Amino acid sequence: MKKVLLYSIIICIFIILIKYSFSNYKMNYKVDNYSISMTYKSGRFYFEISDDNYKYNFDIYSKRNITKSKIKKIKTIEEDNLKCIYPEIKGMDTYPLCYKDGIFTDYNLIDSELLDIYKEENVN
Repeated sequence: MKKVLLYSIIICIFIILIKYSFSNYKMNYKVDNYSISMTYKSGRFYFEISDDNYKYNFDIYSKRNITKSKIKKIKTIEEDNLKCIYPEIKGMDTYPLCYKDGIFTDYNLIDSELLDIYKEENVN
């Protein structure tokens, strides 16, 4: 009986150590000619997406899962003075990240037909 209790305690300690040792991580990968730096800490994923000229960043709150790379595809939306990306994450809604005239701008503030499909009718 004492051996079973001792083994149970050792296994519980081992599981707790693994959970807290490996729960936060950072990784870098590439998708569609964009470099992605992803950091996971305390239920929050922070993304930095960059190309040769621009750096986009956003975060999402989600639980960890087995697959660490979240962004599967990045759609590029471009006009004369506008460059936006739309990161696609399986099972999550994202939004376009835009630069207008070289300034990082919320896509709801940009008047462009290319962005109308992403905009909600009621914006607070």
